Amino acid sequence: MIAGAGVAGIAAARELSSAGLRVTLIEARDRVGGRILTIRDPLSPIPVELGAEFIHGAPPDLLAAVEAAELRTVEVSGSSWYSESGELSRSESGDENEVLDSLLNYTGEDRSFADFLQGTGWDEETKSSAAAFVEGFNAADQARIGVLSLARQQKAENAIHGEKAFRIVDGYDSIVNGLFRALRPEASSLRLNTIAERIEWTPGHVTLFASSRVGWELKPFRARRAIVTIPLGVLQAPPESPGSVEFAPSLPKIQEAANRLAMGNAVRVALRFRNRAWEVRPELEGMSFLFSSDPWFPTWWSESPMRAPMLTAWAGGPKADRLQGRGKAFLVDRAVKTLAGLLRVDADRLRESLEAWYTHDWQADQFSRGAYSYVPAGALDAMETLTQPVDHTLYFAGEATDFSGHWGTVHGALASGLRAARQLLRSL
Repeated sequence: MIAGAGVAGIAAARELSSAGLRVTLIEARDRVGGRILTIRDPLSPIPVELGAEFIHGAPPDLLAAVEAAELRTVEVSGSSWYSESGELSRSESGDENEVLDSLLNYTGEDRSFADFLQGTGWDEETKSSAAAFVEGFNAADQARIGVLSLARQQKAENAIHGEKAFRIVDGYDSIVNGLFRALRPEASSLRLNTIAERIEWTPGHVTLFASSRVGWELKPFRARRAIVTIPLGVLQAPPESPGSVEFAPSLPKIQEAANRLAMGNAVRVALRFRNRAWEVRPELEGMSFLFSSDPWFPTWWSESPMRAPMLTAWAGGPKADRLQGRGKAFLVDRAVKTLAGLLRVDADRLRESLEAWYTHDWQADQFSRGAYSYVPAGALDAMETLTQPVDHTLYFAGEATDFSGHWGTVHGALASGLRAARQLLRSL
């Protein structure tokens, strides 16, 4: 039995069913994929991603899934720009990368990235650039995220050429669908709209109690083993809160480890225009990324190299916290006003060109309670604790359990599902 049909859960199910085990996937949503959310608007020239969007580097397990599903990918390309008070300048990755690369040789105690920066000789502009990058990319608070985790992340990214990024032309959910189609149908089953509420267990026996999305109490699910792939935010949820899962007997070591980690927050708004409205500034033709110090949406990207008339506004970490609970109308209005300021054009002109917008509040989503995980200072060992089987009966997977440095990524989630499945197989 597997709780959660995101990438980790489906990857684990594929591994187990291939080994001849019968597997039941329990999923609270009305779809598979978890925090992969692809919207297929018939009026949009491309799929719209509201969850995972990029393949970072060349992660072997994920690329194998892409190849098996015969999916088309395209490398992200184009120019990067920085806007300051409407003045545009070319943005080249440099200062922030130098700061992060300096962590590769760091041998001190684990401390927050903010504390680390204060103790360095970098100039204030470089510190500010590095802090903004860490908060945006990791959906983290620089005052909490630990330098040892950032060092491990940097090493992991370097090993897979993480400086490159790719898109899946047919939509990110194509990976999920491909993984799901690889399950042996005679050895697997899927229960959607099934909200896990309580997991009772003794060594070699697991009973999962659930209700349906419309409130019906369902017949309990029973198995000898269970892999739990629910997101970190749900593991951290207070008992009896919407979407929370209770374990009986309780799992104090697992719960303590989960509570030491952090679930990052991110807000994105995808804006679809009638035309590539940002190219009112001719220098932005072929633009891939647009950065700024804007307090609301500091990061923007296009669909380059695809020439779709869509821009995505992104805020991560404390800036995303500031947007929390503001409502969709506010988010869209704020995004348009921010873009107008960055381009130094009239906001009404952009509104007239705006055809559609898309967003999803992952923080308010009771089945995720955040975007993705990060590691606060002093908590690097907590992820490894989450990978330890409980009495050869309960196994935990998901991006927050990947301690190799790829947490917060789809390939980290996929690898964790394979790891948990192989642990389970060894126990049999």
